[in-house]
Amino acid sequence: MKRYVYTGILLGTLALTGCSVEEEATFSNVEEVGGIKHEKDKEQNKVIELTQEQKVAYYKQYKEIVDQVMQKKLGISMSVPPMNEFKDWVEPKEYKKTVQEYVDSFLKSEREALKAVGSNKKDAVLSEDGSGAMAKSVDLYISDIIFTVEVSGHFETQYDEAYGRQMFSKLSNLSSKLIDSHGTWKQTSYKAKLTDGGRKYLIHVEGVYDTSTGTGPIEKAFTVEFKCNKNGRIY
Repeated sequence: MKRYVYTGILLGTLALTGCSVEEEATFSNVEEVGGIKHEKDKEQNKVIELTQEQKVAYYKQYKEIVDQVMQKKLGISMSVPPMNEFKDWVEPKEYKKTVQEYVDSFLKSEREALKAVGSNKKDAVLSEDGSGAMAKSVDLYISDIIFTVEVSGHFETQYDEAYGRQMFSKLSNLSSKLIDSHGTWKQTSYKAKLTDGGRKYLIHVEGVYDTSTGTGPIEKAFTVEFKCNKNGRIY
């Protein structure tokens, strides 16, 4: 498992995780986004002179931009440093553009990494703890780290005469835990939605993953689905 450190992008005004300790971050005309170094477009991110009042207004917008990303709990850790530490200022639209470029790069890396290991195609199985719960393993991605979380819950089905088959009727005691990985996982919330006429549960799970490597905890949200067939088998 790689160790990760905070590096700066956006002319040194935004702190992000996602750079391994083997890499060096630079702050001149080279920008690092998602582990890829490239030259900045001279027409982009133009440094501008601002009054104190304008700086306060820009700083507020910077924080709103980052907060909107963090609320999605994608597995990215972003923060805006104190205003008095800023050396360069850019238009908020350019700030947002660079943030979005980083997010897009992260999501692309996530898709490619999970596809490479054939993730998230596992059927539900009976939990090994003897509780009678059904469990499903989900692979998750955070900055070059793939870890596995097992989601389990007690599902009940009942026969629906109108459809002539079993349908979900109840879900209880849903929980999740980290398996086969270093670090810790703490579930913070979940929301279950019954769909497809009662044939499928879509469960949105949120939690905090901590690698205990100095990068700090990172929030991650994901969705897992449980289905039942006509005979009530859950998969």
